[in-house]
Amino acid sequence: MSTETDDRGHETTAGERRLHDGRGKFAPGNPGRPKGSRHVVLKMLDEIGDENAKAVWLKAIELAINGDTVAQKLVLDRVMPGRKMNPVKIDLPAKIETTADVVDAMMRVTTAVARGEISPDEGQAVKDVLEGARRAIETHTLARRLALIEQRMGGSQALALPYSEAEDER
Repeated sequence: MSTETDDRGHETTAGERRLHDGRGKFAPGNPGRPKGSRHVVLKMLDEIGDENAKAVWLKAIELAINGDTVAQKLVLDRVMPGRKMNPVKIDLPAKIETTADVVDAMMRVTTAVARGEISPDEGQAVKDVLEGARRAIETHTLARRLALIEQRMGGSQALALPYSEAEDER
């Protein structure tokens, strides 16, 4: 049986496939570990967790019932996770259908923050939602206008959307 020396100086038999190219990368023809496969140690830890998870959970509940405050917190955090943020109460337009509605809502949010009615973080969260609405409205409006231009020029009908000139006047 003949032997060869790979890029790292290791001897391999003629039938062996090189795993690496000498620079830490897989050699041609060796894609490495298949997608979705897990390391053997991680598989063993999953099995241990699966075998004992129910027993550990039942023990935590038992300790919580018997007054262990740490166990009570653990159980309650898992059963009823806390909200990251409470709902914000602010007077916004009933419908947000145009960019003008978004501007009106943004000004109301800014005013509420300035008056201390909501925190700056709450105001930013509401503004992020409004910004998403603005982008959606703007994208839809531009697509309608482009479809109208293409239709008038006799071009592609693929983008044709329902359109009325009254929608642009809002």
